[in-house]
Amino acid sequence: MIQISCLVLLSLFLTGCGERSAEVDNPRAHNNAGLEFQYPGNWKVTEDGKKGELRHLLIESPGIGLLVTIFMFPADDARDIQGFAEIYARSFKEEVPFGDVTDSVFGSIRQSGEYEILSEQFSMDILGVKTPHTRTYRRKSVADQVCFVVDQVADEHHSKVAKGVELVVSSLTYETP
Repeated sequence: MIQISCLVLLSLFLTGCGERSAEVDNPRAHNNAGLEFQYPGNWKVTEDGKKGELRHLLIESPGIGLLVTIFMFPADDARDIQGFAEIYARSFKEEVPFGDVTDSVFGSIRQSGEYEILSEQFSMDILGVKTPHTRTYRRKSVADQVCFVVDQVADEHHSKVAKGVELVVSSLTYETP
């Protein structure tokens, strides 16, 4: 699933024309198999699937700046946030088919409401253009599951998508179907 996220993000990076501001005043609602959240009106849920016990969703903004991925694991199978983030970052770096991704620099784990949060800084260098990125990992327990919400955005687009990410994160709920 991490590989899918990486490939989608890379295709967005290569084909997009920029990032538009999140339309949080006209949100959409996603409600499927117990997972519910709101997201900006100009974003799309492009995938909502399950492989074994792992559930994953992809939410894409209309430009190249943002990809939000939601992973749901049974509580007994879920890693801690640091372990999850390290595996995700390593997999992303290995899956980029061309260009370079710098080594990650992780911040400290902090608590905000129901979420543990960990930020990662890295840069992508594609065709000689080095673009700083921030990836934020959020982890919370929901019912008998652990949910990871991962958002990745080029730093130059952060201000355009921050309210949209907050909408997703603050509205996310899960009830066992």
